[in-house]
Amino acid sequence: MKITPTGIENHFDRLIKVARNERWVERLWEKDATLWSQDPVTQKAIKHRLGWLDTKQWMVQHQKRIELFSASARKQFKHVVILGMGGSSLCSDVFSHIFKMKFQDPKLFILDSTDPYTIRGLENQIDLQSTLFIVASKSGTTLEVEALRRYFEAKVTNKSQFISITDPHTPLANSLNKNEGYLDTFLNAPDIGGRFSALSYFGFVPAACMGVPVNTIMDNAITMINQCHLTSIEDNPGFLLGIFLGASYLSNKNKLTLLQSATFNPLGIWIEQLIAESTGKNGLGILPIVDEPQLTEADYSFDRIFVASNTSLDHLSKHHPTFETTIDSVTGLGGLFFQWQIATAVSGIILEINPFNEPNVNQSKDNTRSLLDSEEELRFANIEAKVKAVSSPLNTMESFLKGIKSPEYLGILAYLEPSETNQAKLRKFALKYKVPFSIGFGPRFLHSTGQFHKGGPNQGRFIQLTCSNDPLPIPGFKFGFETLKLTQALGDFEAMKSLNRNIINIHLKSHDLSDFS
Repeated sequence: MKITPTGIENHFDRLIKVARNERWVERLWEKDATLWSQDPVTQKAIKHRLGWLDTKQWMVQHQKRIELFSASARKQFKHVVILGMGGSSLCSDVFSHIFKMKFQDPKLFILDSTDPYTIRGLENQIDLQSTLFIVASKSGTTLEVEALRRYFEAKVTNKSQFISITDPHTPLANSLNKNEGYLDTFLNAPDIGGRFSALSYFGFVPAACMGVPVNTIMDNAITMINQCHLTSIEDNPGFLLGIFLGASYLSNKNKLTLLQSATFNPLGIWIEQLIAESTGKNGLGILPIVDEPQLTEADYSFDRIFVASNTSLDHLSKHHPTFETTIDSVTGLGGLFFQWQIATAVSGIILEINPFNEPNVNQSKDNTRSLLDSEEELRFANIEAKVKAVSSPLNTMESFLKGIKSPEYLGILAYLEPSETNQAKLRKFALKYKVPFSIGFGPRFLHSTGQFHKGGPNQGRFIQLTCSNDPLPIPGFKFGFETLKLTQALGDFEAMKSLNRNIINIHLKSHDLSDFS
């Protein structure tokens, strides 16, 4: 590790002393909820979210089962598709990108979208009859996952091509697998929150199925876990990173810029969810900036901090706080997952928030369900009538963003195909404004940065992008994926408006941004 606390020295040094004097390390491992709150109700809720601290014991107990199942699955299937949202799928997305050159046999796909074009596109890439579908949902009731499950179960008659990963006693655990012949069910520890579940069944089962050496990943995670037990704060990687984040926030620097090496760059989307959803509440929070090309030092605003893996930040350290780590191998990913989880918990202590809940996520969900439950709103024409195509999207967006400057940031909320092409077009547009930006594809971002956008500091200008596709029915539902996608967008738009967020909707004529330029 190499830390340069430029501009945050006073808070950084003070917090290390506080952490030592107040025994933060010991109390964290004792699962002492008073670290985050003095309210008995909040403390009880926090204690039910600290199961990830038992990761070391969990991995030893479940490693053999994961290895046996994955060895069998790899012989049976050509493709693996994860149907999941947020913490149930993002860690798998990281594994699939970081290990794609060496492994992926069978090939792993992530489906975390309700966009009809995206669903059809994935379906065209796989052999349905030789694909293993992993239905991943902690609650077992996630609307998007339920819709995708129904869709592919109607396509694949052999239910032994499905497995589920969920908590005990959920509808997904209790009903589906007993009655419908799933190949297997993996019941995760219920006291592990979704975004803290990378080092559990949610991360390891898909990784093992694509051929990732999970035993080595686990070994590296255990090494990090042992280091994070060290009571010497200066030698504890997780606590040092957390104190770095907290000291930066107290110094009015809340834009966490991730500059990873090419190998570890895919980790950014997982860190983004972990930090944004954990800290973005009560008007507070740290916003991760991912997928931003490296800029000149002069282009970075005063509120930036930088964390990197296997990338030098010497050119930035004179004017900005920087934190560098060096990872010897991609199998060190397990250690990185755990280091960031500890750091997130520690930053919550400093911000005096509960980092394990997500109070604003349900607001958009409730709005969506309210719209879908209304018979009037179930008619596609009425849903679409609420959003109208803009004749000149770029002009409208440029007018909306006129005069934007730090500490403001630009949030692009795109209910479009989450393709690399669309990502690149949106990134090119955002870079023109020389402010921190966050590009999220719906509905994925609702389970990630959506919490920060609604619950964090009111510093964003948000552009919601929607479009229309051909309807794609969902078996057993009165509405299809197109209605679901637009309703999710409208539900989130209403939630943002109710919180006085500065947001506009741009309804495009095409899903691929062809009318964007």
